[in-house]
Amino acid sequence: MPLANMDKLSELETLATETHSDNLARILELTNDVNEEVRMRAFELLIDYESNTICRIQVRKGLHDVDELVRATCAEILGDWKDQESLETLVTMALKDRSHIVSMYAIVAIGDLGNRTIIPRLKHLVTQVNRRKSFFFYYALYRLDGSLIYLQKFLNGLQNEDYHLRCAVANLCIEIVNDSNQDFLLIAVQEALKKEKTVAARSSMQTFLAKIPQIL
Repeated sequence: MPLANMDKLSELETLATETHSDNLARILELTNDVNEEVRMRAFELLIDYESNTICRIQVRKGLHDVDELVRATCAEILGDWKDQESLETLVTMALKDRSHIVSMYAIVAIGDLGNRTIIPRLKHLVTQVNRRKSFFFYYALYRLDGSLIYLQKFLNGLQNEDYHLRCAVANLCIEIVNDSNQDFLLIAVQEALKKEKTVAARSSMQTFLAKIPQIL
């Protein structure tokens, strides 16, 4: 990485430790930097400025960034913020973004928005998308609807042939576990772990199981 970019990343870490209007202005400026790592880190720091309208607008703009990780980061932030104005853009990204990573983050963000009016639309869309995307649509439907039918369809991803997808499903389990579904999730992940051969997916599943006592 060029020294100039390293310096900017170091500057961002310093800005992250202080809350000041001048610092925020600099962070916003760096969301437009030519380097994608600098932009992504700058957007990550905006997570603490949910109530700032300018920051919210800038993160929405980030959904159109040329870099897939920047777009994914902005989708995640807007989901955390429950930013309803980004809903239609997130739906478009979920269906059409050229990056499967971005599509996944967009679908997850739709579930995180908590807007139940989109449930009928998601029920239709889940029948139109490929199998890989369908698992994340079921995640969003479970977040919004709470039906164990959707949870089971999401957890079927733990048996998918793609270990990257199995990792993603295991990682998302931590976002939805609660007192009412913990037994359901524990059984599904434990059964998947018994058969899992890859180090990455095993690690994701073991991390979920280890975090349960800390959450509940």
